[in-house]
Amino acid sequence: RAGAAKPRGPQLYGSNDVWADLPRNARPARSAFIGSFRRARAALLAAVEITEDGVVDGYGVVAKRPLDVGETLPDPTTCYRPGQPPPFTRGLLAERYVDSPDGYYRLHWLEDEEPKKTAATFWLNEARDGRQPHVQWQSCSLAGR
Repeated sequence: RAGAAKPRGPQLYGSNDVWADLPRNARPARSAFIGSFRRARAALLAAVEITEDGVVDGYGVVAKRPLDVGETLPDPTTCYRPGQPPPFTRGLLAERYVDSPDGYYRLHWLEDEEPKKTAATFWLNEARDGRQPHVQWQSCSLAGR
């Protein structure tokens, strides 16, 4: 759209992106999935933001409110794909996905994808300079994902 403001910061995968990546034989009803996705995304973005403010290099996930010890923040913007990641993503590009037993979670656009989108999880930064991490990443299944 002409004159539309360019989004600030990374563009996250949306409900249609994630739903399209699910294996066809395991896709839930589209309307139920989209409603669930939107609620989970709103809850995630109420708790954190992806910003370059206060981040040493590039962007990072920063809490917008105090997080409780043991609190879980599901990231619905990760895209599950069955099978193996494309061969060109191995090595230096391995940060773009996370392996799982039967597939992988795509966290970052692959070379040929437009528009360039990511999962919020991609922007979790590691603890540096001997500091202890404040968050822990783990894979889990939510509503068939």
